[in-house]
Amino acid sequence: MSEKLEKISKALEANTKINHGQIVPKTIDNVNLSNDAEEDYNIARDNLKSLLNKSDEAMDHMMQVAAEAEHPRAFEVLATMFKTSADMTSQLIDLQKKRHELDKLNNEESIGPNMTQNNLFVGSTADLQKMLAKKDDDDWSKRI
Repeated sequence: MSEKLEKISKALEANTKINHGQIVPKTIDNVNLSNDAEEDYNIARDNLKSLLNKSDEAMDHMMQVAAEAEHPRAFEVLATMFKTSADMTSQLIDLQKKRHELDKLNNEESIGPNMTQNNLFVGSTADLQKMLAKKDDDDWSKRI
């Protein structure tokens, strides 16, 4: 029975293996997601730039057609092309912002927190006053 299940999971390329009747997930090698994200960003950016260049050429031709035809529909199509081009430009800027946010998140995770918030002193008031007095004395001795 387990041979059949192994054949099925192999055929389906399942990320599990069967161990004594129990399904155990297989470990997946760590994939470098930052390289994938960088590659996807470059592809998306190149595609948007290519589309913007093509739309500029198409708008030039459409402006000539609209000027020669002087038909309201031609100008309507031209206006739609302008809007589409402006939308692609804003998508390009949004892509840059998203990449910047991802880079910022990745850098924060690797560096770790650099600011401590919500410190808590556990002790009596007298202990706190002694600690502050000692710190005050240390600060004055460093200044002299």
